[in-house]
Amino acid sequence: MLAVAVRRLLEQERTRPVAFARDGETVMRFRELVEKHYRKHPPLDFYARELGVTTARLNACCRITTGKPSLALVNERLLTEAKRNLLYSDMSVDEIGATLGYEDPAYFNRFFSRKIGLSPGRFRESLLPSEKRATVSVRNRA
Repeated sequence: MLAVAVRRLLEQERTRPVAFARDGETVMRFRELVEKHYRKHPPLDFYARELGVTTARLNACCRITTGKPSLALVNERLLTEAKRNLLYSDMSVDEIGATLGYEDPAYFNRFFSRKIGLSPGRFRESLLPSEKRATVSVRNRA
């Protein structure tokens, strides 16, 4: 019985790198799809169907490869783009939300605040140098 158990463990070890490589390939293709579609907010089953896997399998691949579920990877992409726009553009918070596919500005604000811990406006202010922050604050009050 011990020999059988050892043999099974050895067989599992041999197949694990192949499975891990397949998982990595799935996640890489998933990230490519996310890059194309994240502004449209498709559900996870859209991505899974496009990849030819189930939603559970997609989540498992993402967790094994990145340590995060698939929805977290989609949200990270949205947040990266939101932060980039807040830092490097003059668009209003509402405009940024709209470009990221949020029809309701309040929903974008809630999403950003929940994930980052600051509202988009406060996040932007926290990144501005102090002299620009004073100018922006005066401009916003006017």
